[in-house]
Amino acid sequence: MKYIKIKATKYYSNQNKITLSITNETKTHSFNLIININYPLEIINGISDEIIIPVHNNGLISIAYIKRKIFKEETGKEEIIKEYLDTPNIFLFKGVNYLKIIL
Repeated sequence: MKYIKIKATKYYSNQNKITLSITNETKTHSFNLIININYPLEIINGISDEIIIPVHNNGLISIAYIKRKIFKEETGKEEIIKEYLDTPNIFLFKGVNYLKIIL
């Protein structure tokens, strides 16, 4: 299995969705994958939130999650959590796929 990994490069205030535009190698076919998120992507103490999209060997995308660093008041420590996202089952194009992130 391979992964698409998208790192936050700044704080995206008021951003509750991310659109991935996926285009085939010849740029004749494309589609958009809209991912709704609960909270904006952030960078805390130098660690970026990451969107992780596992891609099965047959090109299927069935899940996605955000790896976030959070502060837990009850323990007084920072932890890494996974926030799973609603993602429709989609197949990538055969061959090369180009991804563009639209925020």
